[in-house]
Amino acid sequence: MIKNKKKTCCMILICIIFSGFLSFYSLNLENNSKDSINSKQIKTSAQESYLRQWMANPSFSSTENWTSHKGELGDPDDVNAEISGGEANFEVFGDKQTFSLVADPPLDANWTDVENPAFPFFPDTYGINEKGCEVYHHWSEGADQSPSVHWDQNITMPVNMSDYIITSASLKSVVNGTVKADDGDSEGVEAVDDAVEGGTQYATYDYVRYYVMISDFEKNKIYEIAYFQSTSLGNDSAGDLDYLYDTDMLTVPEESLIFFLTSVLNNDNYNFTVTLGIRIWCEDNWVSDDDFWESLVINYINLTFTYEKKIDQLTSISWNQDTDKPDDINEISNDTIVDKAILNFKFKTNDTWTSLSPNSEIQILINGIKHSESINLLEKSNTSYQEAKSGGFDITYLIEADKNINLSIQLYIADNFKLNRTIKISIDEVYLNISYTIIFADYQTNLQLFLNGENKTLSPSISVPIGQNLTITIKYNNQTGGHISEAGIQLTGVGILENLEEFADNYSITINATEQLSMGINYLSIEATKTNYQTKTINPTITVRKIYTEIITTSGESNINIGKGDDAQLEIMLNDTDNDKLIRGAIVTYTWDLDPIPRVLTENDGIYEGVIENPPEGLYTITISVFAGEDYEFEDLEIPLNVGASKPGIQPDLGWLIYILIGAILGLVLIFTLYQTHFKYPPMVRKIRKLKKKVKKAKKMKPILVSKREEIIGRSIEDQKDILGTEFIRKKEIEKFLINKEEDI
Repeated sequence: MIKNKKKTCCMILICIIFSGFLSFYSLNLENNSKDSINSKQIKTSAQESYLRQWMANPSFSSTENWTSHKGELGDPDDVNAEISGGEANFEVFGDKQTFSLVADPPLDANWTDVENPAFPFFPDTYGINEKGCEVYHHWSEGADQSPSVHWDQNITMPVNMSDYIITSASLKSVVNGTVKADDGDSEGVEAVDDAVEGGTQYATYDYVRYYVMISDFEKNKIYEIAYFQSTSLGNDSAGDLDYLYDTDMLTVPEESLIFFLTSVLNNDNYNFTVTLGIRIWCEDNWVSDDDFWESLVINYINLTFTYEKKIDQLTSISWNQDTDKPDDINEISNDTIVDKAILNFKFKTNDTWTSLSPNSEIQILINGIKHSESINLLEKSNTSYQEAKSGGFDITYLIEADKNINLSIQLYIADNFKLNRTIKISIDEVYLNISYTIIFADYQTNLQLFLNGENKTLSPSISVPIGQNLTITIKYNNQTGGHISEAGIQLTGVGILENLEEFADNYSITINATEQLSMGINYLSIEATKTNYQTKTINPTITVRKIYTEIITTSGESNINIGKGDDAQLEIMLNDTDNDKLIRGAIVTYTWDLDPIPRVLTENDGIYEGVIENPPEGLYTITISVFAGEDYEFEDLEIPLNVGASKPGIQPDLGWLIYILIGAILGLVLIFTLYQTHFKYPPMVRKIRKLKKKVKKAKKMKPILVSKREEIIGRSIEDQKDILGTEFIRKKEIEKFLINKEEDI
């Protein structure tokens, strides 16, 4: 019994072990089968990494591969670029010059005496001699109580002063005078200090005023910059000569002198006028008053000012190179990932950068997109070569391996400033090291850009006025043209990071150009991505500008014609051409030849109105100027005014033209009649027809030499070519003769 139990236990143990072995084997087969299935579903990609330097001619051994470009903003004439000596240079043109007008004394050849329009009487004697500008005048109760004379000298500057800033200015002018003194007996010049205080016969007393003025050529702007007015000249004993010894005129402060010079040179960037003036006032205080101004002289003037070159804000210039991507990136079946892109170069300046331009810098642009880092010239300039950045600039985010690279190293002027010397910035050893990985290609895609509804794929740029919205639309399609949905379309730029919203067949976003963009040029980037699809990037350039405008008359006419004695009506509209609407609330002024003071037009529901009352006969120019805020761009409008022209509606007399047409028609009829009755026949026939008419009228005929008929020939042999016609030929014989002749013909 015990033996059988042992046998049974052994059999059970064997079964358990065998069952476990089968379970383990079965589990192992299942796992191997799953691994086999999973291994078939795994998709691996071949990839290969590279590190290459993409720049050609990095050391500027020649001009090959490099081009320079000046920006459109600012003043391109302020800068220049050249390659020489194995380096690429930027030049910022500074300059400092001094102007001096020194007359010691004034010379007659340089000055022209002219009338003072405010005091048109000339002194008795005036002119320029060895003393300078001298005046003599004797007044004796006449109309010449306030004589005056001006001497003008026109000045032409050697440079365009709109490109320069006046930095310092000074003026010295010296005068003297000699008069016959008066102590109240009215026989000489009476001075203020010599007059009886409170005397009713005195008001301003006798005085002379010397002065210096500057103006533009047309005398639209006139500034008195120095003067001297006598207060005690003539207070000596009556009848004696009293003297004003050499005395400096009083000069305006330097700041005012600089302002006045700048103002007159704004009208004409090259020319202005210096005027020396003497004006006399003779007080009319007695029944008989004689004033003797023996000698009044301006004997010295020295006007000197210094000016420096003005460098305009937003001026830019760059060195550029287009680099071709490596050939292995061109394979359609491959895709490339840029792992790292490092740009570095060396730079130096030949002089310390000016503190007047603390924001100017060297910028880096890749395919028109500005890198976030730049080199501040004031902080980092050095007269020896240095690395632009230790370790270089990481510009990986700007590089697309499937596109060629346009590199720009740009000098950007960020401030308006004056510069008294030329500064040169040099760059060298420009290297762009890019590491990239080539992998299998994603599905091909196509990216289209629309700006405000206009297809800008090929030229991704647009100009929008300030205050206007900008709608950016992207079409991200597969290789068959179908819309790729649920993609990520991202817009980036300085201070901008936005995702475009998906619509039926596009992605779109609307931004406020004024709030989200800067005035001037804005560089944006739009990237379209989706897994297993090619990533596409496009770089639009958005220029935010002022609103375009035009100044027009309500009549649409470009000039105004009125009759003599009529008023000139001004009705002006301001058109916002970007938004097609009238501009209201502006300040609109006008000036014209006889009134240089700006007059404000009155607005009436968007129309700016004014009247020039009864202008004299002649031709004039009305200039319309507008200010409507910083958002608008206006140019002055000049309207010709013709006073005395033919009034509208009167047509010229064209009666003479009718007579000419009638004469021409009669002439054509006469020519046609003569042709039909005479000239259309050959010469011989015309002679015969003429002969018939004479026969019919029984007139005598001129002798006719007959030599073609047989009977005439025979007769001519016998009669030696007798001449017929001296006798009266009977009508029938003539007709017979003519008939025979026509048959011969």
